Amino acid sequence: LNMNGSNIRFGNGIEFWANAHDNTVEQCKVWEIYDTGLSNQNQGSTVQQYNIFYRNNIVFNCALASFEYWNKPASSTTANIHFENNTCVNAGYGWGTQRPDRVGVHILLSYNEAVTDSIFIRNNIFYKANACLAMPSTWNTTDGYTKLVLRNNCYYQPSATDTVVFLFFSSGYNTATFSTYQTSTGQDVSSFINDPLFVNYSGNDFHITSTSPTINQGFATNILNDYDNETRLANSID
Repeated sequence: LNMNGSNIRFGNGIEFWANAHDNTVEQCKVWEIYDTGLSNQNQGSTVQQYNIFYRNNIVFNCALASFEYWNKPASSTTANIHFENNTCVNAGYGWGTQRPDRVGVHILLSYNEAVTDSIFIRNNIFYKANACLAMPSTWNTTDGYTKLVLRNNCYYQPSATDTVVFLFFSSGYNTATFSTYQTSTGQDVSSFINDPLFVNYSGNDFHITSTSPTINQGFATNILNDYDNETRLANSID
């Protein structure tokens, strides 16, 4: 489609564009997406985006990203965005691989200009992608990493040399160097790399088994039930 004289690919699953607030995306299954599964974003006009919650969702086979955020121009504001207790699998795989510029990351924090306060990415499973997390090395032009909180996430890549975190124009980190990323950015406190042990990965059953290393590894939030609306195992990040 054409917008502002440019051809734009509209292929996101659930997206909040421009002014958006007090929205919740919960207990949804989002899959086979040509672009990004879940997103709030803006460009052009000055807007406010705040109090947006993505929780207890299963997102898989998204060609660009499982979750994507950016807000422009600098006169816009963003606050209190929560991406928590989601299971994200196979970014860059599935139907969307036909797109010529697929990226395939689970979390894409693109170039953000808005005055930003409090983005929480916690208690998620990020399983198999071209990179699990991608963002600029100094993510926000004003605040650096201070308004972004990543913690208690489970990352997993099939090969130890696969990229787990990619910082634009800076560094890529794999399983062996993940701790260096944690130390240098101060992000992903209590996050770890391990196979979450899905019930049936090949059958798209992304429930965790009773021996999953994600059990009792989450940050305590007020999300008491899980994707199936059952009482969550103690601080589990499934």
